[in-house]
Amino acid sequence: MSTSWFGFDIGFAGYNDQTNYSSVEAQNFLRPASLVPNRAGNYALRTSRVSNFNLWFFMQRLSVVKSVVNLKYGLGIESNNYFLKTGITYVDGADVYTTDKGSVFSKNKLVANYLTVPLMVNINTNPTKVKKGFQISAGVSGGYLIGARQKQKSASGMDKNKTDFNLEQFKLAYVGELGLGPVKLYGSYSMTPLHKYGLNQFPYTVGIRFGN
Repeated sequence: MSTSWFGFDIGFAGYNDQTNYSSVEAQNFLRPASLVPNRAGNYALRTSRVSNFNLWFFMQRLSVVKSVVNLKYGLGIESNNYFLKTGITYVDGADVYTTDKGSVFSKNKLVANYLTVPLMVNINTNPTKVKKGFQISAGVSGGYLIGARQKQKSASGMDKNKTDFNLEQFKLAYVGELGLGPVKLYGSYSMTPLHKYGLNQFPYTVGIRFGN
């Protein structure tokens, strides 16, 4: 059994937008829809920004077959930052919707934080010298939304709105990592959409893993 404490990831977050924008539900998610029809471009992201940071409290590897085949699991905080190119603003209330404030913001991001538990099958080609071997892991993760906010910066200052909006409370995702010596790459793709209704966007992340 091997345990690593306080590892972290740095990478990029985005989403695969599968929304049917011709549907009434999607059109009603942007108001007033009669003036600004809802479309995929309204939720376009600045994907060049470092937008995913994960902090792992621990990551443990349990041997199944001579430390070559292992069960790997952990616990941590996953933080996804979606930097919007547009002036889309989430309006919280009895039912959450969005408005488009144009190009008034120099920074406009939606942040979603999850308490996450990954569970993966790990294959390690060199169990006696982990830092020199090749590793591959694949599995799933379960996440629970512990907080969300939208942060906007304009000429008049900074504005923050903390609420869960209409984001899904639970997130189930495919996860994987690829390691060669001390360098590890990770990725995830959510099976559940980011929102409960209105939009059908499936989050993904990719980046570099340290200490796990």
